[in-house]
Amino acid sequence: MEYIAHAMSYAYHIFGGVNKITVNNAVFGCLYSNQDPVVMKCIITDLQSVQPRFRLVLTTTVVGMGFDPPSVTQVIHCNPPRSVTNYLQEIGRAGRRGQMSTATLYYTNMDLARNLPGIQDDIICYCRHKACYRECLLEIFGYKKSSSSPEGCLCCSFCSLECRCENCQLVRVADEMNL
Repeated sequence: MEYIAHAMSYAYHIFGGVNKITVNNAVFGCLYSNQDPVVMKCIITDLQSVQPRFRLVLTTTVVGMGFDPPSVTQVIHCNPPRSVTNYLQEIGRAGRRGQMSTATLYYTNMDLARNLPGIQDDIICYCRHKACYRECLLEIFGYKKSSSSPEGCLCCSFCSLECRCENCQLVRVADEMNL
């Protein structure tokens, strides 16, 4: 919740202040368990559309199974969920219509402490993995990467470091130039 509060404060600052932004004109929103039911319904209904007005939604895990937003293309975690199963369920909200999507996971070593209530070894292993993240996820669930698995510009962040496709090379150049 602390991350969401800071992000919402920053979004209000960028988009014109608390007094100018209402649920009827906002392009960003927030979903959490004690959210005003009218605001929550407004955001969830909007996200169910193919072209939602909301471009940024900060949320906890309050939006559970059955939520099927057709236009989400990016999921960003500011810390890891408690398990890889939860992570897959949460990042699975993106790309529901087959469009390209990305998942970004930020964490610190403190986020991976084994004494955190409920954190499982699989998510710790995933975060500390030093090879293809796609292969890691497949292996955790007992699968192997097939020869028809995506290559090139569909690389994970680890594989993109070695990839020679044009998209991955452009990303590396932009990163080096701090763009």
